[in-house]
Amino acid sequence: MSSLRVRTKNKLMMALGAVQPSSNVAFDLVYSDFESTLQRLVKLDSVLKAYVSSLKRCHGAASSVMVAIEDLSPRGNRAMRYQQTSAESLETNYLAGEARVVCADVDRAVFDETCDRLEHEVLVPVNKWLQDARNLQSKVSAFQMQKALCDHYSRKVVVLREAHERRVSNGRREKTKSTERLFRNKRKFVATSQSYTQLSETIIRELRAFVLARDAALTPLLYRVLQGRIIHAECLHEATNRIRALVEDSLESSEHRMDLGEVVTTARGNEYAGSEMRPLATVTSAHPDKFMVRESSFETFVGEASHQAAPQLTTLKSASKMMLEKRVLQYRSQKVGSRYHSGCVEVPVWLNPATHHRTAFRAS
Repeated sequence: MSSLRVRTKNKLMMALGAVQPSSNVAFDLVYSDFESTLQRLVKLDSVLKAYVSSLKRCHGAASSVMVAIEDLSPRGNRAMRYQQTSAESLETNYLAGEARVVCADVDRAVFDETCDRLEHEVLVPVNKWLQDARNLQSKVSAFQMQKALCDHYSRKVVVLREAHERRVSNGRREKTKSTERLFRNKRKFVATSQSYTQLSETIIRELRAFVLARDAALTPLLYRVLQGRIIHAECLHEATNRIRALVEDSLESSEHRMDLGEVVTTARGNEYAGSEMRPLATVTSAHPDKFMVRESSFETFVGEASHQAAPQLTTLKSASKMMLEKRVLQYRSQKVGSRYHSGCVEVPVWLNPATHHRTAFRAS
């Protein structure tokens, strides 16, 4: 019977529960530890790859933020028709460009120092370690096939020997064909048993060495991972200093101190004059604390009287009513330049800015 037919028959019989494989206690114990180590090694490999990938995505996203801010600035979008040419826009262009360059240098340093170091000093050794484990697992598969073949010839020799003993006990003559078959299977069993024993010793020794070398391999691996964390932290610290210096220099040279909420509120109320926009920062000082007042006549301020000025008085009626009533009361008390006619008060000319004629207000 060929080895392929033997393996197929053994797998089928084991699946049906007709036969049980022989036990190898030493192999079973060490292989259980090997499977546990391999499972955790696969998890470590996937976690390390995710860690390096997350570092790349994080710093790549940070660089994308700076690029998006620069694209939004006038420097990045030169095709817009409405552009500010004030000192604030120039400052924004400079700060956005410098921030993009600084952050790009920082991210490049992180990629070169941290990610490349982790890939070459951590991921590559772990991949080799995992490859050795998989090669050892393939040897285990070959060993299990040899074990199944040895079990097959062992069971076959037992069956042929029992049949031979029954015939001898019954006093029947043994056939030459049956005797040759028994000796042939005995030779195969001895050969496969010797090969199985040697392979068992080798595979048990390699599995035990792989499991025991776990601690010796984890120590430098842990050291390299910690070194990668230290280098990453140092790169971020250096980057923080560069970005802080850029921000401090920009704040020292900047005259604008408006926060984002004030910018949004001001931008909603901006007035446009032609194609230029009023600078946002000037709105914060639009109302000074002290006013300079220059005395002037009303005619100089308003101009010559016209027939269309009377309707404008109605729009100012609510604002000037109290002032006019106060003047009327003062005029009554002083009785200067006024006359009483049937309960009416004649208001002087200078109290009526719309016309130069005397206007009568009924006294209350």
